Amino acid sequence: MFLLLTFVLAAASAMGQDLNQECMVMDPSLNKMVYSPLATQCENKNSDLICEMIMGSVNVTTGSSAPRASNCYKGYGEDGKLREYPQIKQDAIAYCPKKCGYCCISSK
Repeated sequence: MFLLLTFVLAAASAMGQDLNQECMVMDPSLNKMVYSPLATQCENKNSDLICEMIMGSVNVTTGSSAPRASNCYKGYGEDGKLREYPQIKQDAIAYCPKKCGYCCISSK
């Protein structure tokens, strides 16, 4: 099991996806990690419209393995390249946790 988890984390890192294992569970029928119901069981602090404008149109949904919107954890650096920024992720957790699938790690 540890090797499987290590492989999943390594593969996700290689793909550039932001995967919070607390918000995902293994779906044995699909043989892949999917968002758990806890990923979206809260409300956004900002309005849903504001969250969509800031984070984009991608919604995390229970049972999905689609990557969350990159705006939930990435931004453009001074060099113009898209990269992960912890502060962007913290803001998404604080203000748009449902939109980004971070309810399981937000303070609600």
